[in-house]
Amino acid sequence: MDTNSAARIIISICNPVRGGSPGYTPYHVLEALKIIASKPIGRIQLSNLLGIGEASSKTLSYRLKSHNLVEPTRTGIKLTSKGLEVLEAITSSIIADNVNIPIEGWEESIMIQVTGLNPPKDLVEVYRIRDYIVREGCIEVVIGGYIGGSLKYPGMPEHIEKIFNNSIPKEILREQTLNIVTPIKCREQAISGIIKLLSRE
Repeated sequence: MDTNSAARIIISICNPVRGGSPGYTPYHVLEALKIIASKPIGRIQLSNLLGIGEASSKTLSYRLKSHNLVEPTRTGIKLTSKGLEVLEAITSSIIADNVNIPIEGWEESIMIQVTGLNPPKDLVEVYRIRDYIVREGCIEVVIGGYIGGSLKYPGMPEHIEKIFNNSIPKEILREQTLNIVTPIKCREQAISGIIKLLSRE
């Protein structure tokens, strides 16, 4: 399954029904698939692990079943082959690493590399990508890519860009790949925004 199709499935699981938005995000759907992939699990346990209400967990489980991503067993729900395809497509495209940026508020950050999407060439592209993440509630985000042996963030002051280059280990960077850095507190919003971005690319 390609990444766009997998992302579209996750987004459809989060769509409002009869005017009400579910109490979970694309991030929760992805995390649920990861949890269920490790072992069959019940709704209450899934609710606790995801940090969402039991009613939201019930809705999420129902929608995962209706999209044929999970199936019931005696010990809980487990992933179907389609569920595994969706999980593998997204996790192979979204690669997250914890990084330490020596700037106040950014000491504990996450760098997300999105394979298959090129780095932005200019500020117009930066803002287009940034909008997906900001709409999820995260305003502290930098967007760029690893190009020609160094990190490039269009619009970022040179001295700040140098701090990012000196702080992020080169061995984890992928050439010509979209690179997003945000404080760890914004992990959920950033990943939800990226899944929405992937669903439209």
